[in-house]
Amino acid sequence: MWIWRMMPMMSTGSTVSRTDRRRSERLADYLPMILWLFAVAWTVAVGAICAARGRLLTGEHRPEVPTVSWNVVAAQALSTLFIALPFMVFVLIQEKVSAPMRAFYERYLWIGVGIVLVLAVLAWVMMFLQAKRAERTQADQVLKRRHGTFDANGGTI
Repeated sequence: MWIWRMMPMMSTGSTVSRTDRRRSERLADYLPMILWLFAVAWTVAVGAICAARGRLLTGEHRPEVPTVSWNVVAAQALSTLFIALPFMVFVLIQEKVSAPMRAFYERYLWIGVGIVLVLAVLAWVMMFLQAKRAERTQADQVLKRRHGTFDANGGTI
């Protein structure tokens, strides 16, 4: 418990003021939305990291691309957890959420699910494309060591 909630309030004489109650009710109203926005930002960031490291937007034919790091793989796994978290929190605290906000969440539930699932699939695709490009980079490096230098089209220079 918070220390100030244990001490009697001077103005009301109660242990919990009306302001503290309203503040916790507002937190219950907006917590699922805040968690959903965090999940969206996290998933977009993971996809952007994969797109940047995989040089997906450069237009190069066969760029040298590093392998997908385990940190990015772990971030992708965490994004799955972060995607589910706002919906689980809403189910747990829905009786504390005000009626207008509960109606809002229930009205836009499937749209929110669809948005985060599309973003998660796009992040997975970006990670897969980075991994495929890194695989080609490794194959090119092996061929360069064994047979000399090759140009982008596979011919010997």
